[in-house]
Amino acid sequence: MQEIALCQNEVIKRAHKELFNLPDDSYIVSSDIIKEILKIRRLETSKVHLCLNWSGLFNVILWSERLSSSLIKNILVKTGLEEKEFKYATDTDPLTLFHWLYYGKRFKVLRKLCILARDMAQDKVRAVRFECHLIAEEIPTIVASTL
Repeated sequence: MQEIALCQNEVIKRAHKELFNLPDDSYIVSSDIIKEILKIRRLETSKVHLCLNWSGLFNVILWSERLSSSLIKNILVKTGLEEKEFKYATDTDPLTLFHWLYYGKRFKVLRKLCILARDMAQDKVRAVRFECHLIAEEIPTIVASTL
């Protein structure tokens, strides 16, 4: 059984491959990551790397393609942040919240978000172990992980 890496796009795939260097046939690239997670049941694998950008991370955490700043804010509060910490960003693009966390060196929060996404995927596909990697596409590099 080989490890599989589910990647949202080619940029994310290259960032993951640079660090983990899995064989080319271990990578699945798809913008519909939720659908691909459900398909994992049919593959013979024991471990899956979820390689996600900011929006993909929340798609998995919320198990939905629809995102809003208010939903993201609610999840961030669950990670231990206080609403007053990011009150200025309530009506902005959700990516602004990522930049605020990343450049503010809030890596514990980013890791907790990866754990939430991993746990959601494992809840949907119980027989497989998942790891989650958050990749900043503009760098491109893994900025947080469950490992």
